[in-house]
Amino acid sequence: VKRGITPEAANAIFDDMASFASYAFNKSHSAAYAYVTYQTAWLRCHYPCEFMAAMLTSVLTNADKLVANIAECGNLGIDVLPPHVNASSEEFTVEENAVRFGLLAVKNVAQSYVELIIRERKENGNYDSFYSFCKRTYGQEFNRRSVEHLIKAGALDNLGANRKQMLQMMDVVVESLESDKKASVSGQMGFFDMSQELAKASEPEIPDIPEFSEKEILQLEKESTGIYMSGHPMSAYKDYAKKIHAAKTIDLLEADVNDKSSFYKSGQRVRILTILSAVKKKVTKNNTTMAFLQAEDVTGSIECVVFPKKMEQVADLLVEDNIVIIEGRLELSDDSASKISLDSIELAPAVERLSGGGKSVSAPPPPEYTPIKRDIPLASVSETESAPVQTSAPAVQTAPVQQKKSNRGLFVRLPSENCPELSQIMPMITEFSGPTPVHFYYIDTKKYNMSTGIKTSVTATLYGKLQKILGNSNVVLKN
Repeated sequence: VKRGITPEAANAIFDDMASFASYAFNKSHSAAYAYVTYQTAWLRCHYPCEFMAAMLTSVLTNADKLVANIAECGNLGIDVLPPHVNASSEEFTVEENAVRFGLLAVKNVAQSYVELIIRERKENGNYDSFYSFCKRTYGQEFNRRSVEHLIKAGALDNLGANRKQMLQMMDVVVESLESDKKASVSGQMGFFDMSQELAKASEPEIPDIPEFSEKEILQLEKESTGIYMSGHPMSAYKDYAKKIHAAKTIDLLEADVNDKSSFYKSGQRVRILTILSAVKKKVTKNNTTMAFLQAEDVTGSIECVVFPKKMEQVADLLVEDNIVIIEGRLELSDDSASKISLDSIELAPAVERLSGGGKSVSAPPPPEYTPIKRDIPLASVSETESAPVQTSAPAVQTAPVQQKKSNRGLFVRLPSENCPELSQIMPMITEFSGPTPVHFYYIDTKKYNMSTGIKTSVTATLYGKLQKILGNSNVVLKN
């Protein structure tokens, strides 16, 4: 106003600035984020174990994110060691070239009890038996439920008893410790009761019973930590999932409804190969039944909705721990996690896996599957404007990819037939054979090569890598 601006104009300018500030991303802010991004990438590259331990600690109460990050550890070749009272800290820690599971990530174990376990271990050495552990940590912080969850998670393994034995001993152990406490308080403990020999002799006898089955152990681990520790029911299906072109749940969960270049879009048909970790049935207002499934693979878990009409057809297959192949429509939203509206479900066939003792269990050959056709195109094939091919050479003027409606397949636009990008992408395209033909368009000659004879299996990973190298609009899948 002092410089001759009218109050009305000054107020209008200020209002515009206030409105812009709600979404503006100024240069100083961008520079700070860029610097943090660089630091994060540097740490992940040079200190992967420490980086992943920190990442896991940051999500230790979120089972879904734990699963995703543990899967990423596997991709990086980093082992995630199970929790143990003689090795774990409160949080995830680095142990040689691996990451050790933190005790706080075990459900129903209070921080105060974890602190007591670690403090007692540091002051008086490792725990040498299950009874010794209970006796040394018995007191105000001791909680039977906490101990049971530590047993189920494997945090008390190798202490002289298996998990089934320890769980069965709990009643006797607690009674013994309570009796010792009362005797100590009332002054009834004699001199000879203090000797180590008599102390050991007073330990409850370990019942002679076998360990839980492999399946039961995995279920106990899932119950106590939210994840499978010693294995995963879906690990044996890794190759079969690729063969039937099953999507990874983590890719479906990360799909963005607002990202037009995303491989997965709302309303698209998808196929997943998962274990049903939870099945919840609900009676509707019309007195019909529908179901909500938690379908889980090694990368994460996604909800599947079974509506009443479909429920009548598939109800017999909706059983927890069933390993199934599900097909349906992907539903994306800004307000909730990705879901699948189920169209069909079938039991997955047995596959070769390693059983106890490392013996191979034979199985009949699985049926053949073809990729599900995309009902929604990945990108418009009639755009008149498109991004140039990403290359280190000077920018090349590009032409739109004009496909004949009768042609289908993966269309890839390149600067020329001899460009370095072609040799860069060919190993990716030919790594997995599949039913989708690959066609090339060369910008310099403005001609298609429609008879390459190359066929591939188009996955989200492959599609994303091609887009990253060539640019989003230079890679189009048409069915």
